[in-house]
Amino acid sequence: MKALPKKDFVGITHIWLRRLKKVDYIDGLQPLAWFTCGSGVRLITLFPWPNDMVLRYGTTRPSQKKTKEIERYGARIEKIGNEWVSQWDLESVRKFYIQGLLCHQIGRHVDWYNRLWSAANRSETEEYADQYAISKTASAMRVYRQISNDK
Repeated sequence: MKALPKKDFVGITHIWLRRLKKVDYIDGLQPLAWFTCGSGVRLITLFPWPNDMVLRYGTTRPSQKKTKEIERYGARIEKIGNEWVSQWDLESVRKFYIQGLLCHQIGRHVDWYNRLWSAANRSETEEYADQYAISKTASAMRVYRQISNDK
């Protein structure tokens, strides 16, 4: 959290790393992150990445927008048999967790408490969280590299 302004993460009560239920993994219902708010709790939940470093999309090719997002992190989209997948390496996954998941969820938190959120403006909320994550990535990655080098 060193990379973010304190006002952006004040109020987040928990950040959990949570396992998937086996049935969710088998059914392809693999959430990567959630932001939960209510009853005084502001929770970011991050879920594990598949061990084989592959995300599966089924028989339908991901949209152009999704493909560009995946490639922005350095992953590759390809068709294997009948299934569309994205192949990731460890550095791509790290960057995605920092920007695409953690900073994005903090962006949701900031948006939730600084603007009037409603289900009607879901696309605006997602856009705000995306823009927040992009704007904070450089400083977050700098801190990440510093921590990695200190070990």
